[in-house]
Amino acid sequence: MPQLEQIDTFASQIFWLIISFGVLYYMMARVVLPRIADIMAEREDRVAQDLARAQTLKLQSEQIMEEYEAALGEARGEAATALKLATDEVSAEVASRQDEVTAKLNKQAAEAESRIDKAKQEALANVKVVASEVSQAAVGKLLGSAPQPADATRAVEQVLGGKG
Repeated sequence: MPQLEQIDTFASQIFWLIISFGVLYYMMARVVLPRIADIMAEREDRVAQDLARAQTLKLQSEQIMEEYEAALGEARGEAATALKLATDEVSAEVASRQDEVTAKLNKQAAEAESRIDKAKQEALANVKVVASEVSQAAVGKLLGSAPQPADATRAVEQVLGGKG
């Protein structure tokens, strides 16, 4: 190998090797490695901050979820109470209207019974008059002379009064 035969340049090559290595070592130790260490520490701090922030957000979201569940439960309770109140109110309204309708129907039934009794009394009175007139006509046909209207009315009342 021809490089190995040039031994007279080895000393200068070793000298420049040591100087180059020293300069590179100095630059790495004093400039590059501290910068890399600062960057690594900065990233580590940022990751720690992000993890702490994530933990804080997680706790906040859990707290918000608990508040939401509590509010939802409260709203459900209020809705159930409102529904019960509305149901009770409607039931009371229905009962009130039913009572009104029942009272109205009872009044109408009483009025109808009164009209029926009045009509019955009128019918009975008419029956007495008609029966009196028919008896007068029948007696008049049978005997040839009609009885007095008062006598016929008295006879009809005796017959109807005996049955009633």
